Amino acid sequence: MRLWGKRVLAVDDDTDSLDLVTEMLGREGAEVIGVGAPEFALPTVVFLMPDILIVDVAMPGEDGVTLVRRLRALPADQGGLIPALTLTALPPTETAVEGWLKAGFQRHLAKPFDPEELIAAVAELTAYQRGPDARNASASPGGSGRAK
Repeated sequence: MRLWGKRVLAVDDDTDSLDLVTEMLGREGAEVIGVGAPEFALPTVVFLMPDILIVDVAMPGEDGVTLVRRLRALPADQGGLIPALTLTALPPTETAVEGWLKAGFQRHLAKPFDPEELIAAVAELTAYQRGPDARNASASPGGSGRAK
């Protein structure tokens, strides 16, 4: 139960992926809220204030990258500093990963994913607490986007 009490918002247009993420993280104690389209994600973030977002970057309409850019534009008290993790079948080319990190994602996992790797990534990214200096923490490959 490594994720006990953690609130996860998963955003993916593929219901099978949402179900799988929900089941796996739920077994570890997380409360997982699944949203099937990016346009529903930001209102859900502001309302629920999850500890992390897991986002597919390749979705019809608004993609996950645009969603996270919009999230990063929000103030901290509305979710602007919540860590974000890509979970996508898109090839993780160097350029793509660099773009995802620049948009505000902290980590990338490829589909199909290793359940243990997903659980470990969520545990790592949710271990940080929000703080007044979190806005200064970079969304770099080694950074969390949150202050300790």
